[in-house]
Amino acid sequence: MTGWRALFYKEVLRFWKVGFQTVAAPVLTAVLYLLIFGHVLEEHV
Repeated sequence: MTGWRALFYKEVLRFWKVGFQTVAAPVLTAVLYLLIFGHVLEEHV
């Protein structure tokens, strides 16, 4: 069980180091996509 625990801890640390790339960047991309295309398409609908 010690190996599993060490691997889990290592992966959690890795996730926190790249947290922006893992979580915030896709969310920001989706929000910008919705804002831009929503603004463009609201005039045509």
